[in-house]
Amino acid sequence: MGRDSKEPEIFVAKDVCPVCGKNSLELRWSETEIPSFGRCILLSMKCESCGYKSSTSWPLSSRGPIRYVLAVENPKDIYAKIVKSPTGTIKIPELSILIKPGPSSNSFITNVEGILERVKRAIMALLFGVESEEERKKYQEYLQTLEKAKRGEMKFTVIVEDPYGISRIEHEDREKVREEKYHPKNE
Repeated sequence: MGRDSKEPEIFVAKDVCPVCGKNSLELRWSETEIPSFGRCILLSMKCESCGYKSSTSWPLSSRGPIRYVLAVENPKDIYAKIVKSPTGTIKIPELSILIKPGPSSNSFITNVEGILERVKRAIMALLFGVESEEERKKYQEYLQTLEKAKRGEMKFTVIVEDPYGISRIEHEDREKVREEKYHPKNE
């Protein structure tokens, strides 16, 4: 892509679909500038046979390993923005939340409340397969704790780590977010 051109060049290729195994997966990608991520490759995939779709973005630059820490201490703090790249990890130790990057990890922008809502939806999906009443009660108690956290009725810590420094936490009060270098471990 030429840096001077206004329209990004879009590349197209065919590949094998990871769902149906047919050589009908269309890949489209281009390089672009995204305000929260910087220069990125945008990739979309769609299978013409089975309808499988996926899209993601990959940053083209790195700031090095950075960790952001936010102490959520009042209801306003749940509106702090979370920017997560495909390589970012989100931790909320007090709630046993760990969102790690994986092979199909995507970028997203949300807030602390949005992270709690994502976890809530995942737990709700797990509840369908629970047979034991004891286990069901445990999940329901955890959901109540998540709701309490979403309402700002409990204190907890949000940690965002990214070995490439793209993910971050943004708060209207910049003093609330601690930024530090860290040394990623192979986990």
